[in-house]
Amino acid sequence: MTELQILYLLGIPLSFVLISEGADWMTDGAAFLSKKWKITRTALGTVFVSVFTGLPELIIALLAIYHKSEGIVLGNILGANIASIAIIVGACAFIKTLRTPRRVIVRDGVFLLAATLAACATMIDGKIAKTEGLILLAMYVPYVINLYEMERIEEKYEHEEETKVLDVQLELLGKIIGKDVKIKNPYLAFFMGTGLLVLSGELLLRGALSLAAVTGIPEVFIGLTVVAIGTSVPDVVAAVNATRKGYDDLAVSEAIGANLFGTMVILGTVALIAPDGLSINGGGNLIFVSIGALLLITAALLIAMIRGRRIDRKEASVLIAIYTIYLLVAALMI
Repeated sequence: MTELQILYLLGIPLSFVLISEGADWMTDGAAFLSKKWKITRTALGTVFVSVFTGLPELIIALLAIYHKSEGIVLGNILGANIASIAIIVGACAFIKTLRTPRRVIVRDGVFLLAATLAACATMIDGKIAKTEGLILLAMYVPYVINLYEMERIEEKYEHEEETKVLDVQLELLGKIIGKDVKIKNPYLAFFMGTGLLVLSGELLLRGALSLAAVTGIPEVFIGLTVVAIGTSVPDVVAAVNATRKGYDDLAVSEAIGANLFGTMVILGTVALIAPDGLSINGGGNLIFVSIGALLLITAALLIAMIRGRRIDRKEASVLIAIYTIYLLVAALMI
């Protein structure tokens, strides 16, 4: 083990904090820009928030492609999607029973299951081709159209409640440190936050690659665990803080929004940018086990949302159990 590898390994926990702080700065600037650009419609705001909450994962995926570490890319995307459901929804449901409004079930939950099935189908042949990546990206268009259509028919109180939740998402995203370091200039905050995300993403990626090299653990498993959790930190923090403040329906929409963006936009973009598409053969059976776990936990979330339109500790325990068993099975396959 070289001294540089030791430094990169020590940098992994630091990168978690820096990713969170970078997301905080960036969204502070984004919140100002959303008001300046008069992004008041709920549908546009939902897309706006999804883009900025998904940036840490997208940045690391692009950096991993640059370093030719496809195992990290796939592990990060699949692992983050599984972890976001288990950790965000599971942890928040233990704090307080989560409401699942009708609009979240009809508009987001059903679409998430369809998008997840489509994404997993592209992996069956061992490769996500550029055309399949383009299809995944294109699927985001009907989702956005559906957002606008649902907004037209929703009740006034639903619209006001969702607008409030979007503001809370931007306000709380990434606040992992007790006293945040604030940057007054919103433009500077936005660009410094984006820059910090790139730097911290590179630090996390190098730490992950060093961990794989030193321990012999496959890059895919590192991506499924360490990298996936690292990129999910801002979403987890935002959801937990919001639940404690009484915005208990935010956790579910946070998890679903992150997964929709990851499944269609991030996976699609990476497959499109990768020189020969995105190969999953390097991950072996770990990838296929992860695909099964993702389908299972997504279906379990949707069932939990539909039953009584609430998620309590019992249902959260099921989601966490699925995640725990999946990690144990994946670990045994190394």
